Amino acid sequence: MRCLVTGVSGFLGSHLVRKLVSQGHEILAVARQTSDLWRLNDVRERVSFVSASLNAIESAHTEIVQFSPNVAFHLAWTGGNSSAFSNQPGQVFENVPGSLALVRILAEAGCEVLIYAGSSLEYGRFQIPVVETDISSPSSLYGAAKYGTEILVQGLSRIYGMRFCGVRIFWTYGPMDDERRMIPSVILSLLNGRKPRLTEGAQLWDFLFIDDAIRALTLLSETKGAEGIFNLGSGEPVAV
Repeated sequence: MRCLVTGVSGFLGSHLVRKLVSQGHEILAVARQTSDLWRLNDVRERVSFVSASLNAIESAHTEIVQFSPNVAFHLAWTGGNSSAFSNQPGQVFENVPGSLALVRILAEAGCEVLIYAGSSLEYGRFQIPVVETDISSPSSLYGAAKYGTEILVQGLSRIYGMRFCGVRIFWTYGPMDDERRMIPSVILSLLNGRKPRLTEGAQLWDFLFIDDAIRALTLLSETKGAEGIFNLGSGEPVAV
């Protein structure tokens, strides 16, 4: 397949690119000009890159149309790595318009399948187990922007004839994770002889190893009957 991937410098995107490379797919990776691509050092020579931020995705219009992807994985998102940015206005202004512009460009390029990386935070506060038919009530601007973008992109995909999968991702972890996230931050604290900064740990989180998350994304792209909204987690929440 010809696969377009946004957000390739991130934890999820870099692992996805590496998996697609191993499967022999042709890849056009979209990344900001300032992105640190260290996670892709071992596969960079096997990937084609185009420089564009999500809020200026139009600058990559020509390259995307010429590449003519069969499948697009839209993982890019500004301000998604830290709770410090969860209620910043940029969640809306820097992410929503670019995502919609990307769909229009993909339609022009003849893309057949769009996989959109959503978030469990689209639900807001939820009861366990949470299912895809539960009503979404985001409690942060991040969750609201993810949810609003998901609904709009799904509608546009339907109009443009693209098969759409919105994937609400729970807590992935694994090699090359952002050091600010809980599991790597605890590991680094212990390795450096420091006491980790933790709460009582009563929260129930659904952790999913990164390889399993990537397998789910690739299976969704390959499975013709897969369409709509999917929760992506282990299904077995554990106390922190």
